[in-house]
Amino acid sequence: MKSLLFSRNPFGDESLQRELWEAATKGDLETVKRLSRIVPDINWADPEYRRTCFFRACGHGKSEVVKFLLANPKVNVCQPNSENCSPLFIAAQEGNTAVVELLLKDGRCKANEQEIQGSTPLFIACQNGHVDIVKLLLEEPTVDINMARKDHVAPIFMAACNGQTKCVQLLLASDKGVDLNVTWSQKSIRDISVQEGRDDIVKVILNLI
Repeated sequence: MKSLLFSRNPFGDESLQRELWEAATKGDLETVKRLSRIVPDINWADPEYRRTCFFRACGHGKSEVVKFLLANPKVNVCQPNSENCSPLFIAAQEGNTAVVELLLKDGRCKANEQEIQGSTPLFIACQNGHVDIVKLLLEEPTVDINMARKDHVAPIFMAACNGQTKCVQLLLASDKGVDLNVTWSQKSIRDISVQEGRDDIVKVILNLI
C-alpha cells in the first residue's frame, strides 16, 4: 500500500519524486544525484506539510546533499513548508550548524524570514540554545537582533526565559544593539529571569544596567 503522505504527482512519476524526497532525508547523496537529473519537479513537496527534498535535507542536517542541491539552479532554496518555515529556519531549529553555514554563505535565504508565528532563525536558535548558530546569524549584516514573534517576544527575552546564558551573552555582546527594555506581559527580562530562577542571566543583565 502506498503511503498516504505522497499523493499522485501531476507533473510526473510519483515514485521518482518520493524516492528523491526520501534519499535527501536520509542523506543518500548518490541517489539524490541520480534522481535530480530525471525527476520532473525537483521542488515537489509532500501534500501534508509541503516539505521539499531540499527542506528535508536541511532539517535532517544532510550537509553534503544540501551542498549538492544548492548548486542546482532549479532548486528553490527558500521554499517554505506549510507553516512558512524556510529551510534556513528548520536548520537553525534543529541545530544543524553546517547546513546553516552553507545557506548563509549562499545568500539566497534571508536571515530575517519569519515562520507562521513570527519566529526568525535567530529567535529559534536562541530558544533552543544553539550557540554556534546564534554566532553565525549575528555575523549576518542584515539580521535584526530584536525582531520579535507576533506575541512580541524578542530573541533576548526567549533566551533569558529558557536559561540560555551563552546565547544571552552573545546577544548582549553584539554591536547590533539588543534592546534590554523589551517586556512581555509587563515583565522585563530581569523580572522573568528572577521568576524562572535564572541566576546566571540575572547577574549578566545586572552588570549592564
